[in-house]
Amino acid sequence: MGHYLLPEHRPAAADILFFAATSYHIILAHLLAADAQICPGSSVLVLNHCTHANFYELFQALRGDSKLPFREVYFLDRPRRYKPRQRAWQDRRRLPALRRLEVALQPKRLFLFNEGVLDQDLAWQVKARGGQVFAVEDGAVAYSANGRRIDWSEAVKRKLIFGPRTRSITVEGSSPYIDAFFAVFPEQVRAELRHKTVHALPSMDYTLFDALSWPRDYLRRIGVRAEDIACERLYPLAQSSNFNALPDYRERMREIILQESATQYHCAISYHPSEKKPDVLGVSAQGITLIHHAVPAELIYLFNRGRLSEVVGNIGTPLLTARWMLPEVRVVSLMNHLELHDPPFECTLRAIGVEMR
Repeated sequence: MGHYLLPEHRPAAADILFFAATSYHIILAHLLAADAQICPGSSVLVLNHCTHANFYELFQALRGDSKLPFREVYFLDRPRRYKPRQRAWQDRRRLPALRRLEVALQPKRLFLFNEGVLDQDLAWQVKARGGQVFAVEDGAVAYSANGRRIDWSEAVKRKLIFGPRTRSITVEGSSPYIDAFFAVFPEQVRAELRHKTVHALPSMDYTLFDALSWPRDYLRRIGVRAEDIACERLYPLAQSSNFNALPDYRERMREIILQESATQYHCAISYHPSEKKPDVLGVSAQGITLIHHAVPAELIYLFNRGRLSEVVGNIGTPLLTARWMLPEVRVVSLMNHLELHDPPFECTLRAIGVEMR
């Protein structure tokens, strides 16, 4: 597979480029691209193949959908073994393909969801031509006290490989080349983002997504049926490695889920895509539905409108997206029960109506 997949014709210039790396990014890009005031002109979507998603299947599903708000969808591939200690070198090899695509497209506006080295390089190219660069929230990190972890040896390596202007960003959207920031809950963004112009993202538009074929086609391509992800109570859990400082985390979460599953609700659990074990908490034998790791929480919400009654999570983006996408559903965070301390994030959850337990 090449570095990126193109249609047969040479890429034509586009007004707007979205550089996305998760399904959540893609959903937000749809809403932005469909808003003519925010995104006048033609838009293209570039999928940056991340390490733990079935992105090729997602790309194929998107490419087969004729109702997209994007003129074209592109796919920036990665090596099959995308090892953390080799990513700077591997990204350097991916860079020429991305630059060629950007030169062909000549976008006037760039929308980023992360600020990795490839995102930064795109931003520099667009800014050098007088274009605008916008950052869009990547979920919980826009509201939390926590930021991206920096491996300083890798940071030095990235500067040596990509040049001295390369930055190690802990909070996406805080860089000086970002012209404005888009957030689902703009009044709640963390302090590092408040000096920016912060815009509200467009409201969730179900009529837009009801007309699209790619969500169901993606499920088909990964061997999942809509009924396989049907549920009334969902537990979308953050990556278990986040809780290594809590030695009894798995036991406490398992106890809560098994106690609550005794109710009349059809319960399901959605583990983080990067979990290596299929059932981290060992609850499938107790009648809890395990949802395929490659199905993100946001797609589960799309397919369970009118059925889902409750979302119970610990921390992370799925709590925010549940409150935004399903305002009628009860959303509960177990931060207090698990003794997790993140005052800004807890303040945000309370402000948007998430119950703290």
